[in-house]
Amino acid sequence: MDRPVCNIQILRKSISDTLNILLLSLLVSSIASPLTSAYAIQSDASLAATSASKGPAIDTPHEALLLVSEDGRELWSSNSDQTRSMASLTKIMTAIVVLDRVDLDETVQISATDIATGGSNANLQPGETMTVRECLEALLLVSGNEVANALARHVAGSAEEFVAIMNDRALRLGMSDTRFANPHGIDQSGHYSTAADLAILARYAMNIDEIRRISAMEFFDPDGGGSRPQQENTNLLIGDYSGATGLKTGWTSRAGFCLISAASRNGLELFAVVLGTPTESARFDVASQVMDWGFDNLAYQSVVTQGQRFGSVQVSDYLDVSIQAVSSSSFSDYVFAPAGKITAEVELVADIEAPVAAGDRLGTLRLVQGDRLIYQTTLVSEVSVEKPGVFERIWIAIQRLFRPQEG
Repeated sequence: MDRPVCNIQILRKSISDTLNILLLSLLVSSIASPLTSAYAIQSDASLAATSASKGPAIDTPHEALLLVSEDGRELWSSNSDQTRSMASLTKIMTAIVVLDRVDLDETVQISATDIATGGSNANLQPGETMTVRECLEALLLVSGNEVANALARHVAGSAEEFVAIMNDRALRLGMSDTRFANPHGIDQSGHYSTAADLAILARYAMNIDEIRRISAMEFFDPDGGGSRPQQENTNLLIGDYSGATGLKTGWTSRAGFCLISAASRNGLELFAVVLGTPTESARFDVASQVMDWGFDNLAYQSVVTQGQRFGSVQVSDYLDVSIQAVSSSSFSDYVFAPAGKITAEVELVADIEAPVAAGDRLGTLRLVQGDRLIYQTTLVSEVSVEKPGVFERIWIAIQRLFRPQEG
């Protein structure tokens, strides 16, 4: 008669031990740190750029060429890091330094020494006075060397002091392969730049309202409607090329014909730096061709939409419950087709403990095109999941105990 009692006690102890083990396993699972995993998934059609030609068809000779977008993305380049004479493209930096330091309404006097430099000029006379605003128009529109000299002297007392300021400004802009020796751009030892550095200069300059205003003007009026005739902007793309907004021409025997052009279409601005063409018209042809190609291959697309799914995460409290990880935001941008398909790199936690609220962070989404990160955002839970009750947790733990293990 004693054996049944012993069996009951043994059974009770076995059940108690089992429950303790189950509860301990639940406790351990509740405090375990989530693991992370990272993997790349190839974008589907909604994330892919369309196919396109590998480059612009340009048969006009040139020494260096660079096409960039307004955010500095390089779209096409040829010898863009080669140091070269930059001719009157120099005057963009001259204008920047002037605008940094003096008021537009100040008066500047032209001297005989300023005029003696020769080269391109605004046909000004010794003793003639102009406002800084008018000087900048003459500088950028008709490339007046005498104006560059007069402005340098007005701002810094001498051309040498002004050039020192130009070089300091170049370094602060990140133009590491540029050196100025004068404020006008006439060929001189130690006066050089690259297409890449000049693109930096152009993008910065076009963020200055006064430079943007002036460089889009078609004519320079030397005396406000007086007897002297208007002079046409040397950048012949202004008023001729669709969307042209600037910027500056240049020529010397060493530099050849040069141009930095800017144009905007449908809210997108492109910059073309053309150096060393053999003729004046060739620089405009090259710029037009490369910018046309750029606009043709940049399309505004919806790349990711808020709520778009990018994988799932297991809820650790349950056996077979997972939640979708979705993008927390939308992203649209100009997609440059020749750069290839966009890849979505998804990093998610290995699992997550309930309760989970919709919008809780589950990971990170990175969009990469080539070697360029174009967007990054968080991935969040699509739905909410409540924590299981005590009895449900016990039942889940029992099922886990008897479920076959993988491996």
